[in-house]
Amino acid sequence: MAYRATQAVAPILDQIDTVAAFPFGTRFEAADGAYVYVKGVTSGLAGDWVTFNPSSGVTVRTVANAKGKVGILMAALDATTKFGWAQVKGSNAIALSGAAVAASVPIYLHATAGTVDDAVVSGDLVANAFSTVANIGAGVFTVYINDPFVTDTLS
Repeated sequence: MAYRATQAVAPILDQIDTVAAFPFGTRFEAADGAYVYVKGVTSGLAGDWVTFNPSSGVTVRTVANAKGKVGILMAALDATTKFGWAQVKGSNAIALSGAAVAASVPIYLHATAGTVDDAVVSGDLVANAFSTVANIGAGVFTVYINDPFVTDTLS
């Protein structure tokens, strides 16, 4: 199910729900990108990279060798009893990095849960994602994403 930005009331993308407000996998499309409704994960922070199952809503903070659809949490969904949005499309997504990231490069999963960087790691390429601006702060950078995914296959 997709909601369009032309609705009378758009969801608050950084809101944390304690009761699921939308079916898991609900996709909201806005002028600045697209977002999917997910369930929280232990230690989930705003900007964390996660894999998610759109049917069950279950999310997992990314780590090396992860597999699945990827999104960036919009809020601190730090428990499975919290619900909210993960960004899956946009040209100026703000995300966490595990190390310095250069501008205009592909990104790869990092050993630190929920982060990525630009160090080439075979099998850990985040497909459909690349940095747009180098680190804009400690552990934070701007990225382009277009329904990213990871497969843990050779890149």
